[in-house]
Amino acid sequence: MQRSPVSVWFRLAGLAAALFCVTATAWAAAGVGDQNHPLKRWLGRYGLVLIAVEAAVVVAATILGMIVPETEATTVAPPDSPTDESATEGPRSESSAT
Repeated sequence: MQRSPVSVWFRLAGLAAALFCVTATAWAAAGVGDQNHPLKRWLGRYGLVLIAVEAAVVVAATILGMIVPETEATTVAPPDSPTDESATEGPRSESSAT
């Protein structure tokens, strides 16, 4: 059984979702420990904006992943469809050939 290829948009959505999880965890962990650490200060200033952008990328890539394959499927013929007229004639019997 052959697997269907995964859309590039779903790959982007998965990557952005993983990055979102790392950022959200770091942002939540930034409240613990030394508040003067440069990464904690940066996340305190830009963390919420970064999380919002990452969430928007996940949503947009997921929606594109659902839309794009549908439009490609309507423009490309399915692989099992006949491409020439001889395939639509059907099998020939021996009695009709003589």
